Amino acid sequence: MKTSLRLRGYNSRPNVAPGEPLTFHLAHAGDGPVDTRLLRMYNGNLNPNGPGQRTVHIPSELDQRVQVDEQFTQSGGFIKVPDPGGMLSGSNGFSIHLYVWPTLPTLGRQGVISRWDDTTSTGWALTLEPDGLVVTLGDGAGNVIRVGAGMPLYKQVWYSVVVTVDATGVTVSQQAVITSTNSIFGLVVPFHGAAVATGAALTPGDSGTALLLGGLGRHGEVAPHHRMVAGFNGKVESPRYWSRALRADEVSACHDGQGVSDAHLVASWQLNQDSSVTGSGLGDRIEEPVSGLVGECVNQPDRGMTGWKWKGREFVFTHAPDEYGAIWFHNDSLDDCRWPVTLTYTIPQDLPSGCYALECTEAQEDDPETFFVPFFVTAPRSTATSSILLLIPTFSYQAYANSQVYQNAPGGQLANGHITVLEDLDFAMSTGVEQYGLSLYDRHLDGGGVQYSTWRRPQLNMQPAYQHEQSSQVWQYPADLHLVCWMTDQGFDYDVATDHDLHEEGVELLERYNVVLTATHPEYYSEEMIDAWEGYLAGGGRGMYMGGNGMYWVTSVAPDKSHVVEVRRGEVGDQPWRGRPGELQHSTTGEKGSLWRMRGRAPQRVWGTGYTAHTMAVSTHYEFLPDAADPGVGWITEGVDTNQRLGDFGLVNGGAAGLEVDRYDLDQGSPPHTRVLATSVGHDANSMLVTEEIYGAHPATNGEESPLVRADLTYFTTPNGGAMFATSSMSWSASLFHHDGDNAVAKITANVITRFSDPTPIDELV
Repeated sequence: MKTSLRLRGYNSRPNVAPGEPLTFHLAHAGDGPVDTRLLRMYNGNLNPNGPGQRTVHIPSELDQRVQVDEQFTQSGGFIKVPDPGGMLSGSNGFSIHLYVWPTLPTLGRQGVISRWDDTTSTGWALTLEPDGLVVTLGDGAGNVIRVGAGMPLYKQVWYSVVVTVDATGVTVSQQAVITSTNSIFGLVVPFHGAAVATGAALTPGDSGTALLLGGLGRHGEVAPHHRMVAGFNGKVESPRYWSRALRADEVSACHDGQGVSDAHLVASWQLNQDSSVTGSGLGDRIEEPVSGLVGECVNQPDRGMTGWKWKGREFVFTHAPDEYGAIWFHNDSLDDCRWPVTLTYTIPQDLPSGCYALECTEAQEDDPETFFVPFFVTAPRSTATSSILLLIPTFSYQAYANSQVYQNAPGGQLANGHITVLEDLDFAMSTGVEQYGLSLYDRHLDGGGVQYSTWRRPQLNMQPAYQHEQSSQVWQYPADLHLVCWMTDQGFDYDVATDHDLHEEGVELLERYNVVLTATHPEYYSEEMIDAWEGYLAGGGRGMYMGGNGMYWVTSVAPDKSHVVEVRRGEVGDQPWRGRPGELQHSTTGEKGSLWRMRGRAPQRVWGTGYTAHTMAVSTHYEFLPDAADPGVGWITEGVDTNQRLGDFGLVNGGAAGLEVDRYDLDQGSPPHTRVLATSVGHDANSMLVTEEIYGAHPATNGEESPLVRADLTYFTTPNGGAMFATSSMSWSASLFHHDGDNAVAKITANVITRFSDPTPIDELV
């Protein structure tokens, strides 16, 4: 069992067009050089019943032998406030007031707010430690004092904290500010949380660091401008800094939430404001209206969070900003590894659109490691080189990136119906969180759900032969390569584009093509992407939904950081965690999170079917229904015996209907003139309805008892000569290769692609 990798890498973006640059960022813990080369990717699944690993080497300037060093990754969210003028050094006395809501109070030393160099013990810091809050002062000459409040903090309880420092000494004071709605327990608990401690005076030296919220600074390390240690877990709200010691009555006023004189107020950071973003979203900027000491978020701490004033009545942070004054820090969050550039590659004008990867291999090891860094080349911007477009679900790749939910959740074995099977990459993900970050399916160390995911980190589960831990089968990228390989073998000429392209370009991208295909699992969608699909189909476009559980979670993109996406889980849905009350709005856009279904935009309204069940252990087959005999759809099943089972074979659990499946549902907006050509049958007891389909607790929610557990093969026409075809199953594409591609699943797929790519008008169904 291998628990770590020597060779890793990532690139700057998933989508790139001819003429555009792409950077690669590699890390290597070995001694020797690394060989790199460009591959076009067609298949990675090593199943002996499939086509096998299929790649083509593309000679290019990426054919190199390079020396690659190990790299440092700064993990953990924090706020950095540059202070070149030393306004926050505290050398002439100072006071701090802020509110703190810890989530791991017994973990160990955690920096709450500091202007501190942990290498030389210089400056000042407020830390949370197992025995409570501690103020530390260091003069840089070896003299250090520590003053602790002496009372351990409760998890998820709001405290007001004041620190005063002057020539007479140090005081740290805390008081709980519990209301009926802001903390883990309410007013019925006899708890005040008050403590005061004093200590001797010491003039802090100038640490030369920025002020940090959520950690401690350290000089003398790699990448010192981002070096943070002792990351905080929990929320912070309304930090203020005075260049004087507050009086006792002013300290009491702070604890009571009353006003305090602004005399010598140097900074008052507004954690709920960001003037750098248009609209309702929040980016990385932290406003400071007093002296302009603006802060910058690093590693995407959670914004739009409820604060100590939250009353439980308003659930949109832009409607009551005073109640949403907090930021939630996690010591394992990551928005960018920030490794230096190893290679830069400008896409040649003649490189065809398709799926590519930088293959990186150790050159001088007895057992060399190989790591793939995938990317996707589109057609030249504003053009198309084919009539067929395959959409690569890069938002979904990001959502699942380095998922380790089943390494840490034995309950997943119940959902899967079998023992979870892990491989070396799974163990490497689990032991290397600080290097690789977490997926949107994971929880942070403090239990908070992971709400943001970045492209800019090594993605271990995007290796082409990876077997997904959730099903012990191919999933996402390796599964999508099945469709890529089959379309290539069938001679279909196609372009590829990504979710990132669709989000940015909208319907104009789709309108360049006669037919647009999804891949196997386009689960994470933005509003812009749904608008594009709806406009394309209504305007006469033709679509093929080649997967399951699509257009499901509301997804947004961080302002000025297209490599970061956000998802807020809640209400209902097939979810690994649930957001806290009041925290369902996306910080990046201000929009409501959860399922698109809960915002009136169920996927049935666009693609005809929507997610109904997961069936991880067994994939089954379809049976044709009477609609398949409609003369208007006969071309779909041409060459197929509709009296036989459809898809009782395949590389994923033995059938074309499996993993996650969708169904036709008039109540959710499926077009009423839809033809349901076939439906899956024979699902087992481990095939379960998703929670949004269950309105009350009862046992009949599995594939043996519920008729709602099924995949529906559907087709309908749209205005202006458009049409939509849906397979409604993640495992459909894994059945294309059966019997060397001479099978009903492949014939139906080829029939639809061929007809949809033909610009001849399609007869309307009524």
